[in-house]
Amino acid sequence: MVTNVCIFGLGHRGKKYLSVLKPVENELGIRIGSILTSKGNSSAIRMAKNDGIEVRTDISEALNDKGLDGVIICTPNRFHAEQTLSFALAGKHVLCEKPLCYSSREAREIAQVSHRGGVSVQVGMNCRFRGDNRALRARIAEIGRVSHFIGWYYYDLRRLITSEEKPWIEEEPCKEFFLYSGGIHLVDLSTWFFGNPDWVFASATDNILGGKLGNDFYSIELGYSDNNMRGHLFMCKSASGGNRFFFDVFGTKGSIVQSKMVILEKKEGVSEEEIAFSQDRPDLYYEVADWIDSITKRRLPENNVNNAIAVISILESMERSVNTQLVVPVNYGKGDA
Repeated sequence: MVTNVCIFGLGHRGKKYLSVLKPVENELGIRIGSILTSKGNSSAIRMAKNDGIEVRTDISEALNDKGLDGVIICTPNRFHAEQTLSFALAGKHVLCEKPLCYSSREAREIAQVSHRGGVSVQVGMNCRFRGDNRALRARIAEIGRVSHFIGWYYYDLRRLITSEEKPWIEEEPCKEFFLYSGGIHLVDLSTWFFGNPDWVFASATDNILGGKLGNDFYSIELGYSDNNMRGHLFMCKSASGGNRFFFDVFGTKGSIVQSKMVILEKKEGVSEEEIAFSQDRPDLYYEVADWIDSITKRRLPENNVNNAIAVISILESMERSVNTQLVVPVNYGKGDA
């Protein structure tokens, strides 16, 4: 079975998907049959035509194409929810770049439509498919019961504010743009590693970029009532040095330092071991492979809409905590507070 796929949006991210997937279509069992983009995107149109891919500029053509199985949505963030809903209602499988949406209400609506229609919706949280993160997750159990973890995420959004490739950023309606477009990775990984928190307490500052595209720095505490575990997340969008993140994890039998080293307490003393991993393919390859497998086997993909509901709910609680300076319970799937 070959899955016929359309890439919707051929900006920076769409081009990345195309460059990764086009050479391995047969291996993945897909065919990138079309590109959906704006009429003014001449460079993208040339790129697609050079690869022998059909170019469409009208979304209705893709929605009504009975031969189209799925779509990879790489458009500006503010369009993700509406476009995902449209394709799910049309019976098309969807891989949507993060964020899937800006509210848990929208996430629940997408979940209802996709479940009712039997379509697979994968959220493009590619960090779950990085070899270092998967290796870290596999080692956490070795350090015993986790009592505390710290997650760090640094990014330099300053260079993107004036980027010619991403002028759409200025038009995003979400006040906390960085939280939903970058910090969301740290939140998603923390839920994947440690489960969903019961409450959050968050503070933020905007003294570098003056609140443009959200706050500059976030300090977030996560509380887990069942086991009394605590987590702290630190995010900065105006840090020099580019995109990087890591975790420190503390357990009853040892700790993990900067996502790289496992330190265990043993009878003969303390042992240190580097976390080894290998990755022979880009993370996007594994992300799409999981999505295609979920379509073929009719199962939920790795990062499905249920995960999105949880992560967006946590982000909403963080926003409310920043605004009120209060501890805020996370209201999973129970409607907007």
